[in-house]
Amino acid sequence: MNSKFLAVILIVALLAGVWVFNNRAGQTSTATTASTSMPSQDSSDSSDETIGSMPNQATLGGNRPSLLDSDDDEIENRKAVPASQQFKTAAEAIDAVKKGAVDYDDFLLEGFVQLGDCSWCNTFYPEVTKLLRDPSLGIDERSYYGELLAVSGKLDNIKEIVKSLEGSKNDDEKDMYAESLELAVGGNDMVQYLSSFMDNANDSLRESAVSAISNQGSRLAAELLYKDAVSGAGKDHDYYSLGIGFGEMVPDDDALPFLQDLVIKRAPHSDLAIKALINSGLPGLTIVFDSLASETDEAKGKKLLTDASDHVISDDPVVKFLTKASQNSNYPQFLKDFAKQSLEEAEADELDDDE
Repeated sequence: MNSKFLAVILIVALLAGVWVFNNRAGQTSTATTASTSMPSQDSSDSSDETIGSMPNQATLGGNRPSLLDSDDDEIENRKAVPASQQFKTAAEAIDAVKKGAVDYDDFLLEGFVQLGDCSWCNTFYPEVTKLLRDPSLGIDERSYYGELLAVSGKLDNIKEIVKSLEGSKNDDEKDMYAESLELAVGGNDMVQYLSSFMDNANDSLRESAVSAISNQGSRLAAELLYKDAVSGAGKDHDYYSLGIGFGEMVPDDDALPFLQDLVIKRAPHSDLAIKALINSGLPGLTIVFDSLASETDEAKGKKLLTDASDHVISDDPVVKFLTKASQNSNYPQFLKDFAKQSLEEAEADELDDDE
């Protein structure tokens, strides 16, 4: 046989062997990678620690990554899942919140905000109340349990916080209970209940009740806060300087007509009604301009808008509105000046944020 032809055959055979070996190795590598990177069917239920989902009870142990280990975008994009879907029993939920209380895990708390009914809630919340009142625990941990009860949206839990505050003899405990009560969220039943403490002799309880009501946006909350400011205990206290009360609420849509009526009538504390309206963003700001457009008394108009620019939310729709308003010849000068001032402050705030 020709030696050159034999050499060619040997080279072809050698290349074929190399190709087969590499192909098999690649298939093995691919299979290995797939088997190690894809979760098995048995473990899929415990792999919820991903962006956009809350960790379930299987991932709340030592392997649960801290929010401090994630960047801001990851934290912002995560979506809370109701605790009733995360935990199957009260024991699992209690174990989770005990761990969360150590580092004050705000993200875990979000799963308990206005949780509603669940199969284990009636067992869970009494246990949280015991932890809240446990003097052997640190104040920060107990504060976590207080916030959990406060944001539950359940009136009975709010009552437990009030009861604890009323019975506390320790200043640190009083502050802790009061701060928890300030965070209360709920419906009109809770607002009505807390309104009974708006003239309470206990300053901590009174101010916390007013603060909690201020954080609700309902018409009932607006009406109660206004009544208190005009003829209740609120008339003797400068709640606005404390950052609470009528002028600090962010009204819901159903509260806007009530506030608008006060401004149109130039009722007592119309200046606070104006601040509350502006807190709601563009809808309330538009109402303020419409309600003051006919005011011919420049001094009165300026007085009504005192410090109101501090409440302007400088998002794009508001900036566009104010820009047009500052040039609108149909508005009195004090309104155009207010629009210009608000724009200047918004621009200054934006520059501060960029630095």
